[in-house]
Amino acid sequence: MIGSGDLARKRGPWEVSYQLRHAYWGQGLGSEAVSLICVWFFAYTSEDLLVAVTQTANVRSQRLLKRVGAVQVEPVEEYGLRQECFEFHRSVAAAPDRSRPAR
Repeated sequence: MIGSGDLARKRGPWEVSYQLRHAYWGQGLGSEAVSLICVWFFAYTSEDLLVAVTQTANVRSQRLLKRVGAVQVEPVEEYGLRQECFEFHRSVAAAPDRSRPAR
């Protein structure tokens, strides 16, 4: 398995989460997967907001979210750690950054 992605409504708005095996990092696969999940979500739901949460230490994940169109908002504390929060809005369609091709 390369990785996985999930949509869940845990508290408030729907949340996208994703995991990618280390062997597949840096190939654009995570960006492509998150982008496609977001496109599907806004195409097949009437929701206007989708969120993503990542640990502050996970800078790669934060860059991925920004690259696919997420906007960083106020952080929260979860599981005893500061978590960075990002939002995708229907009005700003999530699309992958094609300036960095997948390898």
